[in-house]
Amino acid sequence: VKMINDLNKNDRITNEEDTIQLGTIIGHLIDHKKLILSSMVMFALIGGLYSWIATPIYKADALIQVEQNTGNSILTNLSSILPDNQPASAPEIELLKSRMVLGGAVEELNLDIEVKPKNFPIIGRLYNKFTGNQQPNLPVISFNVPSENYNVEYIVKTVSNNEYELFLDGNKIFSGKVGERKEVNGVALYIADTTLTQGNTYTLKKIAEVTAISNLLEQLNISEKGKDTGIISLSINGSDPVKIKNILSVISRIYLSQNIERKSAEAAKSLDFLDKQLPEIRTALDESENKLNLYRQQKDSVDLSLEAKSVLDTVVQLDSQLNELTFREAEISKLYTKEHPSYKALLEKRRTLEDEKKRLSGKITALPQTQQEILKLTRDVQVNQEIYMQLLNKKQELSISKASTVGNIRIIDPAITNPEPIAPQSVLIILMMTIFGAIVSIVYIIIHTILHKGIQSAEQLEEMGMNVYASVPLSELQFDKTNKGGKLKAKRGILSEDSPADVTV
Repeated sequence: VKMINDLNKNDRITNEEDTIQLGTIIGHLIDHKKLILSSMVMFALIGGLYSWIATPIYKADALIQVEQNTGNSILTNLSSILPDNQPASAPEIELLKSRMVLGGAVEELNLDIEVKPKNFPIIGRLYNKFTGNQQPNLPVISFNVPSENYNVEYIVKTVSNNEYELFLDGNKIFSGKVGERKEVNGVALYIADTTLTQGNTYTLKKIAEVTAISNLLEQLNISEKGKDTGIISLSINGSDPVKIKNILSVISRIYLSQNIERKSAEAAKSLDFLDKQLPEIRTALDESENKLNLYRQQKDSVDLSLEAKSVLDTVVQLDSQLNELTFREAEISKLYTKEHPSYKALLEKRRTLEDEKKRLSGKITALPQTQQEILKLTRDVQVNQEIYMQLLNKKQELSISKASTVGNIRIIDPAITNPEPIAPQSVLIILMMTIFGAIVSIVYIIIHTILHKGIQSAEQLEEMGMNVYASVPLSELQFDKTNKGGKLKAKRGILSEDSPADVTV
């Protein structure tokens, strides 16, 4: 029976040892409060140091309005309630993300060229922060390499205030001067005319245009503000506040320009057609005038009779009206079919004019041969003059129309960069690191408590069958002197002599 009781006691003691009471854990945390505070301070300092040396990140934004095209209000209302109706700004957002727009920005701003100062990752930043020696940017205007060397890192070293050297894998490719384009074996570099700082080193990389467009698309944030507002927000983050502002400015300008060009495309095509036709009509006019003058010289300046002049004026007016109907028919054919009343009225008027022209042609055949020839040549001159003047007037109208074309895109807020960086957020980083330091130290203390359990009370010894004759309270003074003596080799005295009133004595 005694053996069974001893076994039960040992099992109970073992279970108690395996169970860590909450009060015990809290007590250990209080005992190690200095460790916790030290850990919090250390991690807070690390967070502050990171915030100090981290590269600040800025944000630029812009606002663009997409104005709705006016149309049939009934159809517009119906389309707005249809399921899966696409917002009007959705196509414009995709257009902003297209290679046509972003590719133009990449080409104009040389975003396919990456230039960075070459420094040690952490030590270099710390040194620059302490000394205030910020390495200036290298103004690269163009950099071309063979396609197989895309994404390959080149090294540029400044050897004087206007000279540099280009290296690849430690091998010198060429030496060059600022303001001059240098090319050797398919590698070409052009640095703007500026004053260099001797001894600086830069990394230079050429990336494919498609890759540069993809990188730019990842940086851009394009979204509609609200639902069906037609207001598109553009934003981009970056370490260079001027660069990100220029990126949004160029994207907005290219997008606006293509919208206007798309709206004025019809007028542009008509102008191209007129530019080709005007020289031909002018040539025909000159030829008809030369033929008329030559015939009059041959016939001793024969003049038309009053009757012939009347017929000529009428024929010229008819030809002018027929030419005008041709222009109107070209415009109406884009809007209506030939069965439309407006189109039918135009064709009927054309037939009437052509019948009248045939009737006058009968009068012309009744005139003498010389009069007929003079009338024919004079009519050719006047008709060509009318056509030429009509084309000139039409060209002026189209030029005005093209110049005054306004797209349905409007830049509300031009690109601007917030002067205050959005990252790193120093206060938040320090706070999070402080909390993290507290968590690390607390977890360490709890694990240490679990793995290093000891005797917590005299009752545990008695339950194990050991006799306890006395319990001596812990002397804080003796404990501190013992710790100091262990670390500083200090001389330890007798507690009863040093502190006779101590509870332990």
